[in-house]
Amino acid sequence: MNQTIIDAINERRTLTFFYHGERRVVEPHCYGEDTKGHDALRAYQLGGKGWRFFHVRDMEGGLSLGSVFPRARPDYKRNDEMMDRIYAQL
Repeated sequence: MNQTIIDAINERRTLTFFYHGERRVVEPHCYGEDTKGHDALRAYQLGGKGWRFFHVRDMEGGLSLGSVFPRARPDYKRNDEMMDRIYAQL
């Protein structure tokens, strides 16, 4: 488990990282183990990209915490069906 991701969810703070060579800024909503046994993050990517599913093993350049976001996105659904085990969620 990655404590930085858990802290970001618990504190409702954006995360910044590189994924497949691109810088991503996201509002993290759900972190856990996906149905294939990989740690994964469900997050809303800022900049018009919308909902994304990220495998933690592919996140590069470290994770940095950013600003606080006010609440979960209105279309967010708790208990993500893509997760077998949830470590943290809004």
